[in-house]
Amino acid sequence: MRKSTLLILGLLAALLTGVGCNKGGDAIIAADLKAKIAADAELSAAGVAVQVSNGQVTLTGNVPNSDVELKAVKLANAQPGVKKVN
Repeated sequence: MRKSTLLILGLLAALLTGVGCNKGGDAIIAADLKAKIAADAELSAAGVAVQVSNGQVTLTGNVPNSDVELKAVKLANAQPGVKKVN
């Protein structure tokens, strides 16, 4: 009885934390990253857009130089939950 209760509690905890499903995590990553980009004058002016799928971030936009591009990539890589930046 005790083992089955622990198993059920473990499965419930996994479901509540989103194990096996990253859609919630992707949305959080995207929202946080978009807010940080909007707060940065250079990145905001460049119109950097963010897409996230399974922890992989894709950044698009027309940046004025490689320094601004690097800034966007570093910002994305620093975001918790990001696995890769394209």
